[in-house]
Amino acid sequence: MTWHALSALDDALTATRRLLLPFSLREWLTLAVVAFFVSGATAFEPNASFSLGDSGNGAAPVSPTPGPGVFEGGLTASQLQLLVGVVVVALLVGLALAYLGAVLEFVFVEILREREIGIRGRFGRYTDAGASLFLFRLAVGVVVLSAVIGIVGLVVLTGGLFVIALVLLSPVLLLVGVGLWLVLAFTADFVVPVMIVEETGVVGGWRAFWPELRAEWRQYAVYALARLVLGGVASVVAGIGFVAAAVLLGIPFGIVAGALFLLGQALGTSAIGLALGGAVAALWLLGVLVVGTTFVQVPIQTYLRYYSLLVLGAVSTPFDLLADVRAEITDASGDAER
Repeated sequence: MTWHALSALDDALTATRRLLLPFSLREWLTLAVVAFFVSGATAFEPNASFSLGDSGNGAAPVSPTPGPGVFEGGLTASQLQLLVGVVVVALLVGLALAYLGAVLEFVFVEILREREIGIRGRFGRYTDAGASLFLFRLAVGVVVLSAVIGIVGLVVLTGGLFVIALVLLSPVLLLVGVGLWLVLAFTADFVVPVMIVEETGVVGGWRAFWPELRAEWRQYAVYALARLVLGGVASVVAGIGFVAAAVLLGIPFGIVAGALFLLGQALGTSAIGLALGGAVAALWLLGVLVVGTTFVQVPIQTYLRYYSLLVLGAVSTPFDLLADVRAEITDASGDAER
């Protein structure tokens, strides 16, 4: 029995090399935009902290009675409105980025399928499918968030006694977590290409893929294990790559920031020096993101997605989107053996 999840490892590397080489900066930057979204780099988690008071003399602060227009915690009505506005804007931005990421999942598959790198002309084709995938992911996220809130509430209400139940139920919770990971991973890796073939939504995609998953569960189980290992290796490689980019870019940017700060000090305008140094630091962070995504995430995400598509096509031939790619790799392997 051929384990396609293992045999596709080398083929995915060959397909990745054929797409990305010879090097073209424009094409790599285009893929960087896609990789930025499909790699989960757009995960948005607003986190804000506020200083709500200071006693000033080290004594225990006295909580005054809120005056008109002042809420508990020292926030005025205008401050509360501003806080709510920031949260709403952050939520809307996060949802918009998540939707873009869902649409670009389909664009990415089409790029690998057609081996023509470009977003324009493909994005509009998959806005409906992307909306279906986005709503599916949103629903899963709402379920998970509701479960977490419920667990935290039970812990608070029971005075921590519910923690004992959580410890006892930890194996079940672990299985649930693995199940959710498999659902989300298989949706991106397999259901998305099935949706392209069937021209349907995410529910229809799962309905078409489910019989294949049941019939070839051993093949897909091996894929899940291999993909888990590959994901761990990819995370390590990506971490090393981003650290290397940060160090390499940090040298010239650090020199420039230090020079600007010293210049501001010499001119007696330290505030301007700090502002210019902060601007350089922001540009450094942006440079690390662009360089890391382009030269680290692009090859990683291209390989991982080629790998999943090759496994899907080999195990479930009705959903093979890479027949031409597979044929070229087979022919090239045959010529090399001769």
